[in-house]
Amino acid sequence: MESCNKNEWKTNAEYVIFKKYQSEHCPPRRRSKNLKIFREVIDLAGQIHAMVQSIITQKSKGNAVIANTIKTKIYLKGIAVDKYTPTSPDDFAVIAKIREVAKEFGVTV
Repeated sequence: MESCNKNEWKTNAEYVIFKKYQSEHCPPRRRSKNLKIFREVIDLAGQIHAMVQSIITQKSKGNAVIANTIKTKIYLKGIAVDKYTPTSPDDFAVIAKIREVAKEFGVTV
């Protein structure tokens, strides 16, 4: 298990942001599991947008009709494709959903 030692963080700001997230969203028994996930996505604004575009590009292979179909399928899975931009903040739950969708489509993100 990873610890939440303040000395392990690159900057004090990352540590403060994580502790705030942890206190608001994580039950005590799951906090160490969420630490690894949190470190992966901290300061990655636009990651959702990039992941969605990657899925669409890989599945459509340049065909606009298939791209629109893939967007619709992603919408039906609960992810609003047009809501996310390269500057929008990321959400852990949405990232997890996108990874599941990518698995179902057989692509890597």
